[in-house]
Amino acid sequence: MGDPVGGHLNLYMFVIHTALLMSYFILCSILQWMLLCIYMKHSHIVYTMICFFAALVLLTFIHFSQFLKYGKPWNYVAILFCYELLTLGVTSFIVDSSVGVAIGIVMGAIFIWVGVLAACYALIRFVGYPNPYTLSGIGVVGLMISMVMVAVDQVLDSRVCGEIALVIVMISVIILMICHVLLTNDSSDILKKEDTLLVAFVLYIHFVILMVTIFIFVIRDRRYSKQDKSPTTVSSNTFRGATEATLDPTESFKYLWLND
Repeated sequence: MGDPVGGHLNLYMFVIHTALLMSYFILCSILQWMLLCIYMKHSHIVYTMICFFAALVLLTFIHFSQFLKYGKPWNYVAILFCYELLTLGVTSFIVDSSVGVAIGIVMGAIFIWVGVLAACYALIRFVGYPNPYTLSGIGVVGLMISMVMVAVDQVLDSRVCGEIALVIVMISVIILMICHVLLTNDSSDILKKEDTLLVAFVLYIHFVILMVTIFIFVIRDRRYSKQDKSPTTVSSNTFRGATEATLDPTESFKYLWLND
């Protein structure tokens, strides 16, 4: 059993360690996505949902377990396992896109992610930022509103509602990411070296959610564009029914979400 290590870091070294871990997470994930896209021929949204759910459950256990947070080497094993589940789950979205589109989306997500981190630095360095807990409440409310918009999208079959829901999700994730950084800064005097691993991984989760949201945007836009260009005069419900009938059972879940 690994013993907890009480090594505290100053704020500068904490940021350096966290930045190194985040860079490792992103670079290793890009390499894995490239390899999986070469050998994986078909995507399955069910596998993505299982991987994401398992990663969320494991991350919850890590947050509530001091042993999994600070006990070496099990803290690294737990985070690595959670990281792999999350990284493998994203592959389903990447396989559905061309190489050029996938690279563009990954780079766009990195650009947004780095921009949010730069905004966090500006808030901490130059601005008296508001209470992070209040901001996090706004982010949670935004996620709840997005769920309502998705339900409305399913009922009304409205493309606009689905895209508004995705925009709200992206804004909410950015707000929660800012809150995470601000709360970490407020707690910098009690954080340990081992906390950099969890902080970096939570920031990586925000990056993954931003990237998946952009992927869904692109996939929905492509499929709606194909429908608009179709010369047939078949009604929307008939088209959806015929399309769903030709899909594999595991693929129909993905069609219903991305095409509504």
